[in-house]
Amino acid sequence: MKSKGVKIKYIYIAVGALLAVFLIYQCFQAFYKPVETIMAVQTSVYDSVNTKGVVIRDEDVILSNAAGTTVSAVSDGERVAKNSVIANVFSSEEQADNYLSLAKLNDRIDYYENLLISGSSNARELSLVDSEISASVYDYVEGVQGGWIENMSDKSEKLTQNITNRQILTGENVDAKSALADLYGKRQSLKNSISGYSSIKADAAGYYVGFSDGLEDIVDPQSISGLSVSNVQSMLQADMSKQNAQAVGKIISGFKWYVACIADNSKISALSESDTVSAVIENTALGELKMRVESINPDAASSGKSVVILSCDDINDEVCKLRKVEVEIRFNSYEGIKVPNSAIRSTSIEKDSDGNECIVKCIYTLSAQEIKKKKVEVIYEGRDYVIASAKSTKSGYVRLYDNIVVKGRDLYDGKIIK
Repeated sequence: MKSKGVKIKYIYIAVGALLAVFLIYQCFQAFYKPVETIMAVQTSVYDSVNTKGVVIRDEDVILSNAAGTTVSAVSDGERVAKNSVIANVFSSEEQADNYLSLAKLNDRIDYYENLLISGSSNARELSLVDSEISASVYDYVEGVQGGWIENMSDKSEKLTQNITNRQILTGENVDAKSALADLYGKRQSLKNSISGYSSIKADAAGYYVGFSDGLEDIVDPQSISGLSVSNVQSMLQADMSKQNAQAVGKIISGFKWYVACIADNSKISALSESDTVSAVIENTALGELKMRVESINPDAASSGKSVVILSCDDINDEVCKLRKVEVEIRFNSYEGIKVPNSAIRSTSIEKDSDGNECIVKCIYTLSAQEIKKKKVEVIYEGRDYVIASAKSTKSGYVRLYDNIVVKGRDLYDGKIIK
C-alpha cells in the first residue's frame, strides 16, 4: 500500500510539472514577440544650435525725481501714446494701496455692468462660464495648497465673480443693481482718500515696461552689427540688480528687436546673413519665432566663435520683459521618414537615376506576417536615427505606413513570422 501511495504522489508531481511547463509555454506564446515594429510616419527635423544671448531693443529709461511710492498706471508691454500717463507717484504707501484698490474696484464695476447689459444667455455662454468656475476652483485650491496667501483675495474674488455671472445668466434672483450701488459707494470713498500725487508721462509713443534692468543703454541697436564676443559676454555677465534709483520704467520704440548671441563657427557654417531661421527662446510661451539673421561676426580674438545677430518684427508684452535668454536656433529643415539606427541592417553607396552617389541603407519591414527587405534613401543623419526620403517611388524602398522592424533575430527576406 505504501508503495502504491508513493507512486500516486510521483504521478501528481509529474502532472503538476507538466501543467507548470504548459502554463509557462502559454504565457511565453502570449507575451513573446519575435519582432518589434514601428510605423513609418512623416516627421520633420532640423539642424540647430543652442546658445545664450542678450535681447536688444530701442528703449529709453524713464527717470523721476519725485519722492514717494511709484505705481504703474498701465500694464507692462502695453502700447502708450506720447504724453500719456504711465505712472503715478504717491506721498505714502497707503495712498498707493488705495490707488491699486481703486483700479481693482473699477474692474469689478465694469464686470457687473457688462453682465447686466448682456442679460440673456445661451448654452455656449453657460458652458464657458462653467469652465471658468472649474478653473477658478482649481486655481483657488492650488493657491491654498501652495501657501500663496498674498494672492488668495484675487483668486476668491475671481471665483465669486464667475459664480455671480452664472446666476445672472441663468435668471437667478441676483440683486446686481444693489451690489453695484455698494461698489459705486466704495469707489467714491477711495477716490476721496487719494490726493496729492504726481503723474509721470511718456516722452514718446511705444511699449511701456514698469522696470529698468540697467542694460537699456549698454548698446545702441544701430551699432549692433559691430558687437564682439567679449561685448556679448560682458552683457551676459552684467549684474541687473544694480538699477538707477530714479528709474521708474522705460519706453520701447518700434517693433523690431534683436538677440545677440555667441555660437561656435563649426555649428553655424550653414548659416548666412539674411537667412530666415526658426528660434525658440527657452522658458517663454513665445513658441517658434521666425527671425532674420542680421549679421554673423567672426571674432579673431575668440578662437572659433562668432556673434550671431537675429532680428524679429513681432513684439508683445513678454518680449518687452526679456533680456538674458537661452535660445535654440533652428535651420535646414528635413522632412521624411524617421528610421532608428536599431532598424538598419546594412549600408552601401549607390547611384541614383541622375548618376549621383547617395547613401542607401537596408532595413526589414513586416507585411502580412512576411519579412521584406527594403532600402532607405538617406537625406539626413542624426545621432541615433536617419531621415529617409518619403517621396521615393522606386520599387523596394521604404514608404509611409510601412511597419519597420526595429528588433528581431535571424531575419531574412521572405521569412514568415508566426
